Amino acid sequence: MPTPQPLLVSLLGCLLLGCNRTPPVAPPPVVEQAVEDAIGKGFDELGKQLEATDLALKQKAVSFLIDGVRDNEHERELFSKVQHLEDLGTKSNSVSSRGAYYQHDTFFQISPISDIEAAAAKIDFGLVLAVDLSDRVVFVDAAAKPAPRPANGWPDGKAIDEYILRKTSTWAATQVDASLVQKFGREKVVVVHFPEEPPETPGLSPSPDQHRLVRTLRSLAPDTSASSFPGFGPKGKNFVSATVAPIADVADVLKTLDNTTILAVDEQRRVILIGPVADLRPPTAAGQEQAPAP
Repeated sequence: MPTPQPLLVSLLGCLLLGCNRTPPVAPPPVVEQAVEDAIGKGFDELGKQLEATDLALKQKAVSFLIDGVRDNEHERELFSKVQHLEDLGTKSNSVSSRGAYYQHDTFFQISPISDIEAAAAKIDFGLVLAVDLSDRVVFVDAAAKPAPRPANGWPDGKAIDEYILRKTSTWAATQVDASLVQKFGREKVVVVHFPEEPPETPGLSPSPDQHRLVRTLRSLAPDTSASSFPGFGPKGKNFVSATVAPIADVADVLKTLDNTTILAVDEQRRVILIGPVADLRPPTAAGQEQAPAP
């Protein structure tokens, strides 16, 4: 069959599409640039709005440190109840949940909550033990019955710090090197728990054996062993636990750590915690200043 001539093809196109049609004309460069600028400005405004919303949520975030958690089902129930403490009628909110320090405790952060004391007064799933207005933390014992706000107000952040250090000491005692316990006896072993040093290479944790405190402790007790523990506490900081042995008196370790910030000494469990305490506290709401280490 012969190939259609160009003229025939053109006539068929006119019949099908209309002979008076003209092909679309590309917009002038000026118009095209104006459209691109408008789109870019829209994205910039949207980005600023999202940033403002995110900052507002961070500023109104409240951390709930809860002890007395029975099991996973109880934890889910508590999380649901804590969520209901956020401000009513809000278009945006944020919730997070993670582990805390040791057994039977948990941590939630909820936003927005404008009035932290009003939210604490609504808690019906446990006894409010302390409210830190500065760092916006509420400490609750879910194993105890609720009670009205004390006439003089709830205890402050100091009560929360005492709990954190006690709970962390209990956990640190479980990190003891079993081989050194077997070799020297538990009464001759001390556990020292301290923050990991910043890595030289981002994302790569340094060896605990290279930590300056581990080297110091080995100058006292060469058999000292050390291990890393990533993501401890609500802030998820990396820590190191060192088992120091043989040590007859905990005071001997304290003398070796003379120029170091000592957070707590648990003589019974033979545990020493090293600061700063800010690494163990719940995250601070945006715009709030972190309380200094004691």
